[in-house]
Amino acid sequence: MVLPRWPLCICFGRLVGFKSLVTLFAVNALAERSVFRFVDGVLRHTMMNTRLSRSILIAVLSVVALIVPLSSAAGQQASYNLPSADPSEVGLSKERLERLDGMLQAMVDSGELAGVVTMLARHGKIAFVDVAGVRDIESKQPMTRDSIFRIQSMTKPITGFAMMMLFEEGKWRLNDPVSRYIPEFDQLTVYDGENSDGSYGRKN
Repeated sequence: MVLPRWPLCICFGRLVGFKSLVTLFAVNALAERSVFRFVDGVLRHTMMNTRLSRSILIAVLSVVALIVPLSSAAGQQASYNLPSADPSEVGLSKERLERLDGMLQAMVDSGELAGVVTMLARHGKIAFVDVAGVRDIESKQPMTRDSIFRIQSMTKPITGFAMMMLFEEGKWRLNDPVSRYIPEFDQLTVYDGENSDGSYGRKN
């Protein structure tokens, strides 16, 4: 599967399940004065202050649930218990959020996705909620803010998200061997098919 280029966010995980598609975004590029650059071979992210950058990575996490239709579960109700706020009140760019909205709507319009619900929150306030498309392809029931989704395999994107937080803090480099942090993984090998005798081939 070829992933599209995301102009506003860093895509940490895109997982395809049997009945669901989940995309996990860390939307720190939505903040003003957000800059990514390579320094000594390491991708660095800089903002006006480190605390703002970290809070955006933690709180402005958009889990976009993109559904290949569910049946009865989609009709159940859910509620948001957080107050709403204008994006500018919590340090987000309304213009860039509109671009994100347009990008996701285009994916629905092109048929790549059936429907999408997006929510971003920061400082305990919901700054952006948007819906597009349908929650059931056959009945054409529209997607709603309280649509319920089946999501799976979230360990990998959440772990990747945490790793990128540590990466941003300079705690590790992309070319670091795993054994530097987990010595037991010093002799890792890669599965390389089966041998003629039925044993597994390995290579370093």
